[in-house]
Amino acid sequence: MIQKKILNDYWDGTLQITNKPLMYWLMERGLLGNTFRVFNTEKDLFYSKVEVCTIRCVGKPNLPCIPWVDSSEAFDTAKRLKAHTGYKALVCECDKFIDRKIQGELQIITDLYSSTLEFYYTYNTSYMRQALLEDGQRAYDRHAYNLLKNNLDENSYGDIMELLDRFPNHVIELTIYNENVGIFNRPYVIWEIRAY
Repeated sequence: MIQKKILNDYWDGTLQITNKPLMYWLMERGLLGNTFRVFNTEKDLFYSKVEVCTIRCVGKPNLPCIPWVDSSEAFDTAKRLKAHTGYKALVCECDKFIDRKIQGELQIITDLYSSTLEFYYTYNTSYMRQALLEDGQRAYDRHAYNLLKNNLDENSYGDIMELLDRFPNHVIELTIYNENVGIFNRPYVIWEIRAY
């Protein structure tokens, strides 16, 4: 019953993503744009030929994430992380060997009279949080839209515009790459969408 309400709210544009378990539930169903694959079994991971994974805990904010784990150790690492935190640990595809182009956080900020697109971004290709702290820049409205248009193909740009329309006042954390990746084979990955 709860899942039906979530999907109804998603389709009518009223859903607020307020926690990571909800976000991951939507991502696993392909409802939040292009993401990296989540592997549910060692067999799935083996046949994917993915060499390096990220292990992500879900259940509450600020749980650990372990990037760049060798695939042969991914499920053991996830089990240890779950034992340590008490929360589910997901084995996810990662981007260690993929060239990043631009990364950052998008948000449509709305108030009573207007809305503004803000893109807090960086061309620094290190870990996003660190890269934004070191080299983060802000672009607004036309400049922000142009950055997206110039770094994405038409279909991917449309994906991002749809997410911005569907989730105003949410932050959309993404990376844009020099090649197609992820479940929908697009040159971007959505890492997180969250309401503020």
